[in-house]
Formats: sequence, structure tokens, C-alpha cells
Amino acid sequence: MGESSLELELVISSISSQVRPLPEYPESLRLVWSAEVAQSHSRGKFVCFVFLANYIGITVAYWLSFGLTFASNPQVIWRFPLAFQALPALVLSIVIWFLPESPRWLVKNGQVDEAKEVLTKIREGAGIGHSVEEVQTEYEEILRVVELETTFSARNSIFALPFGYKSGKAHFARRTWLAFGIQIMMEWYIRLTVAVSDFRGGITAVVVYSPVIFAQAGYGHTKASWISALNNTLGIFGTFLSAFLIDRFGRRKLLYVGSAGCSICMFLGGAFSKLVADNPDKAGSYGAAATLFLFLFTLFFSSTWLMVTWICNPPSRIQVLTL
Repeated sequence: MGESSLELELVISSISSQVRPLPEYPESLRLVWSAEVAQSHSRGKFVCFVFLANYIGITVAYWLSFGLTFASNPQVIWRFPLAFQALPALVLSIVIWFLPESPRWLVKNGQVDEAKEVLTKIREGAGIGHSVEEVQTEYEEILRVVELETTFSARNSIFALPFGYKSGKAHFARRTWLAFGIQIMMEWYIRLTVAVSDFRGGITAVVVYSPVIFAQAGYGHTKASWISALNNTLGIFGTFLSAFLIDRFGRRKLLYVGSAGCSICMFLGGAFSKLVADNPDKAGSYGAAATLFLFLFTLFFSSTWLMVTWICNPPSRIQVLTL
């Protein structure tokens, strides 16, 4: 049971959560668990590879939808996607029993022997030569952190953190509001709505409404469907790219680049979509330009903001970094 096998189980969990309704609950649990067991020097890459499965699940759903456009039986068109969701859910229900609790959670709940056993199996199975001393050092560090959290539990509550109650120079309030704010910013990129023009932007529009958006850009139904699937496939590449960038260049630089890239691409994508509507005779040229910038938006978002916000914000990270 090493990091590679644990990643496989988490990938199955990710795909399952993305082809069924309400994925947010397992999403949060999976990412917090990943952050707790990953090593500090590779935490970003580890979480990125786990999150990679999200776009795989979304992409599978879109290519499935595209394939069903050729189905002649109307019952198959809506019954098969619903039934298909049961497959990853069934796999998840089996493999989840092999996923252990994180060592940090086990220590916090008094199961210290099991915590050390799980940590040893994870590090030994990673195949990168962890010594017994290194595992023992990490185990003892977890013990110290949990002990400190218990000692200062009054300042770690959900009510105390936002106000920095008794946090002193640890600045819990600042860290909490930064984590809170970066999630809000990410949601803006996801669910941006400009009331004046009723234009729905952000990654939700690109993911959910992409067939409609590409149809408005001048493409037929079939072509708009496969371009939408291809656009989401690009998100897989962006998330994969983020795994190699996030630990090398840091979180803030990726946020800066992502903010600029997403803003420019969304603005130009909307501008060319407007030109398509105003100039039907040039719909081919303007539609291709709008499509290009929507593709670039997906690439920028999936390789920057999508990953950084989830890596920076697991609850344990706010506290562990300050203790």
C-alpha cells in the first residue's frame, strides 16, 4: 500500500464523483485526505494527479454524450447515461474499503499504533527509499502537531479561526480569510454571471454550456458536441501540466498567470462570440477565434486556479503551517 496504489484508489473515487450528481462531498474529503498523506515537497503534484481524474470523468461524460447523438433509440439516449453512472460507483464501493484513514486522523482519534503502521506502509510503498528513521521522524512530527492542536483547541474551532482568537503571531484570522477569499475568487472564475448582458461566463459555462456556446459560434449540433468534448479533454492536459508546474514555480505565480490568462481569454472569447452574432457572413472566422479562446481559457484555468485553490486550502493546512 504505497502512494501509487492510493492514487489509483483516489482516481477511481474522482471519476466516480464526476459522473454522478453532487460530487462536492467526496471531492472535499478526497482532497483533504490527499493533502494529509502527501509529503511536503511533492504535495502539489500528488493532489494534481488525484484531481486529474475529475477532468477524466467530465471528459468521459462529454464523449459519451457525443456518441449517443448517433443513437436512434430515444430510450437509450437518456437511459444509458443514467445506468453508466452505476459502474464507477460500484467500483468505488468496493475499493473504498482498502483505503485507510490518514495517519493524522488516526493519531487525533487515539489510534497511534495504527497511524504508525499506515504511515510506514504508505512511505515504504512509495518506492523512493524512505528509511525507518525518516518515517519515525515524520510520525513524531504528526504527534507533535496533533498535541499542539489539542492544547490550543480553543483557537482552532470554526468560530475562533475567522477572528484569530488567541492566535497571536500565528495570524490564524489572516490565513483563514486568505483561504476563504481564494475560494471565492475561484468561484468567480467558475460561476461568473454578468447581469447586464445575461452572459454566463467562467469554467461552468464552458463545461456545462459549451455545446450551446459552440453552436452560437456557428457550428452545427454534431460538430458543437465533439468540439465540446475535445475542449474538456484539453482540461486533462492542463491538470497534468499543473502537476509539473505547481511545486516548481509555486502557488502565487500560477495564480498571477492564471488570472491574466483566464481574464484575457474570456474577454476575447465573448467579444468574438458577439461578432459572430453581429456578422453572420463572417461566422466561420469569428466562430473559430471564439472557439480558440475558450480552449485557451480551459487550459489556463485547469493548469492554474483549479489546482492551486484546492491545494492551499485543506483545513489542516491552515493550522499545520502555523504550529
